[in-house]
Amino acid sequence: MSPDALLATVAARLACAEAGLSRGPGRAVADERIGAYVACGIGAAGWRELVPVFRESLDEDGRLSLALLGARGLRRCNPLFAFQVLQNMALCFLSIEESIRGDHLALAPWDGAGAAAFGSARSALLARRVDAALACGTSAMAGIQGTFWLASHGLLASPGLRPRPFESSSGGLVPADGAAAVILERVEDARARGRRPLALLRGVAQEWSATASFAASCDPAAVRRVAGRALAAAGMEPRHLEAVVVSASGHAAADRSEAEGLGSLVDRPVQIVVPGGRLGALFAAGPAAAVVLVAGALAARAPLPAVLEPGRLPADFPLRAAPPRPLDGPTLVMACGPGGGVSALVLEAAG
Repeated sequence: MSPDALLATVAARLACAEAGLSRGPGRAVADERIGAYVACGIGAAGWRELVPVFRESLDEDGRLSLALLGARGLRRCNPLFAFQVLQNMALCFLSIEESIRGDHLALAPWDGAGAAAFGSARSALLARRVDAALACGTSAMAGIQGTFWLASHGLLASPGLRPRPFESSSGGLVPADGAAAVILERVEDARARGRRPLALLRGVAQEWSATASFAASCDPAAVRRVAGRALAAAGMEPRHLEAVVVSASGHAAADRSEAEGLGSLVDRPVQIVVPGGRLGALFAAGPAAAVVLVAGALAARAPLPAVLEPGRLPADFPLRAAPPRPLDGPTLVMACGPGGGVSALVLEAAG
């Protein structure tokens, strides 16, 4: 089992247990009525398998050559490598382990796919194709070929340097391995079986742009449009927001664009949450991890972790930070990382 598949399987098991949907004869929702919507990274395999492949695939200038990869590199490849990097491995393993037999969808890669998993799960529930939906994101980027990609695009922080979101002097990002999973249900169904929803997913919106080398979107207008559409879908306006979760991907121009887009939409102080500053960059798992943090805080009326304090932002930062306090109002989760996708999710307390 690849690292990202293992992480996803563990996260799925914990989510099913927390929602009272562990597999077995007493399961409240039939296996065939549970769907799985899983986003993963660019594939996970250890350096032991990868280094020989890369070494044989470098041209005379030391750059990775796809031609040499096909001619020489793949001959050094462990046959099991192909199964490790298939994008549907995480979905295959967790669906088998948790006996999830309903509607399935694998999405890849990056932050946008992580948010798309929630959109797909929500659509399946509203269309009544499923009665419960697992939205999961998983990423094993630290110490695998993802690191090679990030390094080649200048996105990695120097050793010992932590990222500073939104600042032009940001040293890049710190990739992290992880997975997060959430069970979505229609509110009436969850309550009918005696479960208390942690939060409500009220609105989802996405927009994709073709960018060179899968770079993050650097368009503030796109951030504003997508966030505005998610709020409109939720029947809300920017003035209703209490907190905003930003992706802070480590790409200086993209981070600034994300901040500018949100700053042009939200005109009052809100709590600003940067999970990546504490968890590291989780890419495909980032949106699910943010939803877990927000849903837990909303259910407990507790403060959100990784909240930026007023005064810690640059003086010209267009979005103003409110002091941290227990969360009980609508929250906007943004995902604007590599891949050219801009996504927004709106959550509120379940009441």
